[in-house]
Amino acid sequence: MQSCDNIQHNGAVTRKMLLTFAKQQDPQLSQWIVRHVEFPNAMVDRIPPVTTKADIDHVEQTFGLKDEWPITCESFSQWVIEDNFSNGRPNWDLAGAQFVTDVTPYEKTKIRLLNAGHSALGLLGSIHGYATIDETVFDKDFSEYLRAFMDLKVTPLLDKLDGIDLNHYKDTLIERFSNPNIKDSMARICSESSAKLPKFLITTIHENLAADRDCSLAALVIATWCLYSDKQIMKITLEQNLEFIAAKTNTPYMCVTKGSHGALLKINDKNYYNSGYLIKVLDTVGAGDSFLGSLIYQLCTSTNAQYAVDFACAVGAMVAQHNGATPELFIADIEQFINPV
Repeated sequence: MQSCDNIQHNGAVTRKMLLTFAKQQDPQLSQWIVRHVEFPNAMVDRIPPVTTKADIDHVEQTFGLKDEWPITCESFSQWVIEDNFSNGRPNWDLAGAQFVTDVTPYEKTKIRLLNAGHSALGLLGSIHGYATIDETVFDKDFSEYLRAFMDLKVTPLLDKLDGIDLNHYKDTLIERFSNPNIKDSMARICSESSAKLPKFLITTIHENLAADRDCSLAALVIATWCLYSDKQIMKITLEQNLEFIAAKTNTPYMCVTKGSHGALLKINDKNYYNSGYLIKVLDTVGAGDSFLGSLIYQLCTSTNAQYAVDFACAVGAMVAQHNGATPELFIADIEQFINPV
């Protein structure tokens, strides 16, 4: 019985679950399964991004099929299977599968390089403001960080694998992460990070500490996860409160300022965010009034709500960089502040 579930030791898990059920239903059947049925562990690897409406429309327009949940995926695929079959072995190797004695070191490599790398890029890129993994990898700072993390912190802890060149494998990972057609969202990658990081990253940190190696690259991911989680909690709480207040008071326009964390503007059912600007604060007098005046001005003269909240946060931040409540600011300087070259 071959499990293809994307979990560690999937064959052993399937065996345990099936035998537990069989013992309750038919003890003789349970003993027969023990004697005659094998459950090879396997590792599968292929990135399937979340299905979008564009995917659904493409399938319908191209093939004439109405599928509410088509699955898209990258061209890369890897399937490593333990050579542990009870009655002959299927010729899956003809389709690219790799049969091995023990799948565990292959799982370890995937978890510590691919899964940990995905989480690191997702958390760091989200805090920076990127929306997808490919955006993050195209930033040289992030791609160089990822390669250094894989080379210096992970690779020394991995076993040699038959049929796999680790340097080529890492090159392939960066190429896969940078695929612009995947558009893997940060929300998907960062979801359930508190459950993922102990499996993907914490063990790597423990083993490096035991070997008296530097852990700063991995520790950065943990620190970023803490910051990301804090921001998510703040975001969820604010959104829920604004939804409640807007419904109770029938207020279509609402805005909440968050100090150094920027602001949230709600217009009807849509939210617009600015995460703030990193500045050296000299004097906060007038910053709030400048923010409000700038926001109202933009909302009255422009239909771009996102630009309105970005502009208002920028003006508030620029005022706080000066002594006094009314420094002289020019539109060109504000736009340069929002989008520095």
